[in-house]
Amino acid sequence: MFQNPFSFDGRIRRLEYGLSYLIYIILYLCASFLWQEFPAAALFFYPFISVLIWFLLAQGAKRCHDLGNSGFFQFIPFYGLLMLFQDAQNGINKYGRNPKEVVVSMKDPEENTLKFPFGKLSIGHSLLRLSSPILINVLLAAMLMEYLNVSDMELFLYISISVIPCHFLALIMNHNSQALEIDGKGQFKERVIYSSTFYFLVRLYTLYFRDTEIYVQAIFFELIIIGLFLCLTYFSFQLYKVIFRKSSLTL
Repeated sequence: MFQNPFSFDGRIRRLEYGLSYLIYIILYLCASFLWQEFPAAALFFYPFISVLIWFLLAQGAKRCHDLGNSGFFQFIPFYGLLMLFQDAQNGINKYGRNPKEVVVSMKDPEENTLKFPFGKLSIGHSLLRLSSPILINVLLAAMLMEYLNVSDMELFLYISISVIPCHFLALIMNHNSQALEIDGKGQFKERVIYSSTFYFLVRLYTLYFRDTEIYVQAIFFELIIIGLFLCLTYFSFQLYKVIFRKSSLTL
């Protein structure tokens, strides 16, 4: 994971590419916000953005390689959707070995589970699993803010409701419509990560593109909003359990 993030050689999985895109968006919005607040920092802004773009292009090229295509395919309109969702080519192609085979070789032969530095469900692992659905949710929220001509309260309601189907999509993508393989504590942690990361990215979007501001006295209110999103993920979580109960019982 991120062993050679600036190299254009090799292959990476869709999860690593999704997390790379998430990192790019977060750092870009943060840098843009700081540039607006401190115009004198423009001297450092452009080199930093150049490094970010290089990072994203390199990761995109390796993801294209994972699909068996040239890195130039990432410039094709809407091809990014395939980069986020399409599975890799099996085995070895001309760009290298399938990254999934490398992951399988890291499994514990006794427990048949992946070894991670901070346990089976580290924060980085959870964020990696959720990166693509979170990006979709943020994109949907941005489209609602830009194209939906409604009051602020109605807009907030629609954005909140969007959490349910997008989190449900995250469960389907990560658990393959099968039983939930993580315990209750792990499930709650992933819901917290999803809710807080989604709100953080949406907040960055509003700061940069909609000229909103951050007030210290409103931090508690913003935490309440994150709590609301967390509650909404409970509905998608229960819906998943009901729909795929048969698979859960079988396993």
